[in-house]
Amino acid sequence: MIYFFTPYSWEKNIGQAYNQYIRLVPNDDDYICLMDGDIMFLTADFGDHLQNIVNKYPEASLFTCLTNRVGNRGQCYRGDMSENFDVKFHEAIAKDLQARNYFLVSPVNRVISGYLLLFKKKVWREVGGFFEKGILKVDNDFSRKVLLKGGIIYLMEGVYVFHKYRTNGKNNKNHLL
Repeated sequence: MIYFFTPYSWEKNIGQAYNQYIRLVPNDDDYICLMDGDIMFLTADFGDHLQNIVNKYPEASLFTCLTNRVGNRGQCYRGDMSENFDVKFHEAIAKDLQARNYFLVSPVNRVISGYLLLFKKKVWREVGGFFEKGILKVDNDFSRKVLLKGGIIYLMEGVYVFHKYRTNGKNNKNHLL
């Protein structure tokens, strides 16, 4: 089973919120999909798609996907941060990538941005059983721990989400402070 969560923290401690949600998941072999509040799946069968991918790649420790906007360009579609905010435009990209790359994954050997993190609860336990306190870089820290433990991170090449990400300026972090 995959549990989909979009945690939020009024105390600006998203790491603590992540931990609280993860503790709700009953089994170590259940998957957790943590998502930022400003992402959107663009295909109707996203849940089936993610389930099929985790079934195909049980060796993976952590999955992420492609997006239109994020600071880590390796997770951006075609390596560029899009300035196009037309959701229909991005829906066409999502459908095309899903059709062409449904099961395709690429190994990632660096820290990732966490607008979408998909992992088993036992992976969270294996890397210490907690996300760090704070709001910035808790995703980077988690993926670093996964890599240091010898875990495998995959970028799902057929999964694409719309990410609003700092539309008021890519360096603007006022909403996080």
